[in-house]
Amino acid sequence: MIRDEEGDDYVSTNKTVLVIDDQKSFREAVAFEFEMLGFSPIVAENGEDGLEKYKQNKVDIVISDIRMPGWDGRRLLNEIRKISKTSPPFVFMTGFADLKYYEAFHEGADAFLGKPINPDILVKVVETLSSPLGSRWNHKPEEESSGEIDLDVKKSSSVQIGRLGLFVPSSVDEKILDFKIGSLINLQIVCALDDINKISGVGRVLWVRPGDYEGLEPGIGLQFEYLNDECLQKIVSYIEKHDAVETIPKGEKA
Repeated sequence: MIRDEEGDDYVSTNKTVLVIDDQKSFREAVAFEFEMLGFSPIVAENGEDGLEKYKQNKVDIVISDIRMPGWDGRRLLNEIRKISKTSPPFVFMTGFADLKYYEAFHEGADAFLGKPINPDILVKVVETLSSPLGSRWNHKPEEESSGEIDLDVKKSSSVQIGRLGLFVPSSVDEKILDFKIGSLINLQIVCALDDINKISGVGRVLWVRPGDYEGLEPGIGLQFEYLNDECLQKIVSYIEKHDAVETIPKGEKA
């Protein structure tokens, strides 16, 4: 997605977006928004149709409803991640609480958009997901952080890293359960994960799980927003090396 020379209008990117929704008027409206952003949209009416379109085309980003007749969006996500663990970026759009955030991110979703779609948020999400990891996390957010996680967990494997963020259990610090969803948190986590000895930067809280649930630990899911130079390349190398499906681990007990 690029702008013209004046920096105002989006021009063709030669990238394809697959839009799946069972409501024809809605999927066509979303497809039109993507066309205005310079993408070539393809539409599908449910998950099964979406998988066929995915197999028939080179798709650069998928945006799908969750609740649909026949194959729902979750099944589509799982089928696509069987073919490719990390690409293309997969965005859920929904007006319902059909799928817990930590389940969706663990299964390979990259983002959520609420219905109706906010065009400004759509632009921000697409711009972020279209950029390489190395450049995605090298600019400090303008928004102020509202808390801090300062931990030494180098003797523990409880902090888990996914493709876009990490899970931090409340067993290492119960105060993290007080963080608000959507807030920015400064990170200073001393750890021992391969070559990563410290996670230093800023994360955004995507979900908070205050109690045990189906064998999962209480804790929070954080999306990376900024990583300091000293750990940025180590994190990117770790992610590329492990080639994991989950964008943020859901916190399964060891």
